[in-house]
Amino acid sequence: MIVLKGTIITSTKIIKDGIVVIDGKRIGAVGVSDRVKIPAGAKIIDCRGKFICPGFIDVHVQGAGGCDILDGTYEAVNTISKTLAKNGVTGFLATTVVKVHSPQSTVHNSHLKVVSHAMKKGTNGATVLGTHLEGPFINPAKCGMITKANIVGSNSHSTLRQLDEIIDACNGSLKMMTIAPEMPGAIDIIKKLKKNRIVASIGHTDATYDEAMKGFDAGITHATHMFNAMKSLYHREPGASGAILADDRISIQLIADGKHLHPAVVKLVVKQKAPDKIALITDSMSAAGLPEGRYVYNGLKYETKDGLAVYCVGRGTACRAPTFIGTALTLNKIIKRIVDMGVVNLGQAVEMASLTPAKVLNIDDRKGSLEKGKDADIAVMDKNCDVKLTIIGGKILK
Repeated sequence: MIVLKGTIITSTKIIKDGIVVIDGKRIGAVGVSDRVKIPAGAKIIDCRGKFICPGFIDVHVQGAGGCDILDGTYEAVNTISKTLAKNGVTGFLATTVVKVHSPQSTVHNSHLKVVSHAMKKGTNGATVLGTHLEGPFINPAKCGMITKANIVGSNSHSTLRQLDEIIDACNGSLKMMTIAPEMPGAIDIIKKLKKNRIVASIGHTDATYDEAMKGFDAGITHATHMFNAMKSLYHREPGASGAILADDRISIQLIADGKHLHPAVVKLVVKQKAPDKIALITDSMSAAGLPEGRYVYNGLKYETKDGLAVYCVGRGTACRAPTFIGTALTLNKIIKRIVDMGVVNLGQAVEMASLTPAKVLNIDDRKGSLEKGKDADIAVMDKNCDVKLTIIGGKILK
């Protein structure tokens, strides 16, 4: 199969009038159309006027298409995967929470087994790359919409035994865990996450600068939804936010929807971290891909408007004292918004939505860019970032 005549966005350059040769499940060649030989009998896909991009990778997806990871069914995960794939995402982390008192319970945590099953069985859309758990070792003071049932708590000492039970419940799928390094027992847990090659990500934290740095030294390499649900930057106490920005070891997640962060803050973060340390995320809820309205997450109502999801506090038809809990956007729309902010160009935005998250997950040897030998995961979109074609593992999404 040949994808040609479009503008190719690679990890290092833009190729106009480009061609991508797909050989089975992998990329066979990438270059300028008139310089690459087209194999006889190949299927030709003309993409003139379009951008040919590496498939997008979203490391923070709670739901989409009316379904949530917490639904705990293969059908729900499959629906999420199809919704994401229609919008150019070819791989994602199923982001969810765990019931702390019974991590092996088939009633409360069956959704973890389902994610593992979906990884092994495969889906009809974006590839499930693993599980991302927000908690349970987080700070209740920065819980957002995560309930007490999903947090160990400030009065409890987190133990390695609890972590072992959670890893077992995930059945090999756990790839990332958001953790607050200031919580009792957290440092030992961070060290064990590192030992098990699970990305330890600082988030939902009230850590001071020094507490955050201790977490980094123990093995934290990533930060969950930068600035959101963490101690803010203050000039006499930089807090977790300041520690993250100042430490080159830490890559970050960025919700660049223009709502979670002011565009000026997004610009400051990009100047400090650069695209190769920033993974664009949606933090999408079940409402992603659906009309604006009211929905439910983990028994709690939320409302969506202009792509923003807010927790509805109180009764009535409108939200009072809203808390931002994520988006109802897909990653192609996040790309469009950050480009429209004038913060980065399209090539840099695509890098932040593909190669950088692949690096975060240590899978950039096979995903995240259009290079010979890598997986044939491709998103074709127009100038408005509307996705026209998605190819996953060399197959066109139906």
